[in-house]
Parts: sequence; structure tokens; C-alpha cells
Amino acid sequence: MKPRESRELRGRILKILEASYPFSAGDRLIADILSDARYCCSPAEIKTHLVYLAEKGYLEMENVTTAELGSRIMVRLTANGKDLLEGSIAPDPGVMLE
Repeated sequence: MKPRESRELRGRILKILEASYPFSAGDRLIADILSDARYCCSPAEIKTHLVYLAEKGYLEMENVTTAELGSRIMVRLTANGKDLLEGSIAPDPGVMLE
């Protein structure tokens, strides 16, 4: 994936999470929304972007296992991520929000 595409995808992930803020969204839901928006990325690529955004402090990830759904990663936008989306903090060159 090209750097510009990576930055765009990270911004899209944050915008998806903003819609459910302050609640979590599952990694599979995020993947489905990205697929519907015509982003071509594997589950491994999505996880890589989630880890990157978590390391930046924009989201939190939690592994959850249930009998009905199996193993999932639940992802929640942090206040820092919300501030980035709202422009309350300096733009991040690794995340495209336009």
C-alpha cells in the first residue's frame, strides 16, 4: 500500500470510530465499512493501521472473545483521536482527514 493510501485509510478508520464514539466498534465492522467504501485491504493491513493509530494514542484496542462471535478486536476512539478529528490538536502527517 502506498503511503498516501495508508494515511487516507487511517483517517477513514478514525472517522468510522467517531460515528460510534464513545462506544467501541469491532474490527470486522470496520473492515466491512471500508470494503463497502471500495477500500481494498486485508484484515492484516487493517490491523496494522489499528496498531499504528493505537500507538499514536488515537484509539484503544481490546481483544474480546465470546462463545457466539469468537475472537474480535474491539476498537474505541480516544479523546485524543476525537481532538485530532475536530482539529483541536495539530494535524498528524501520518493521518489524512480530508
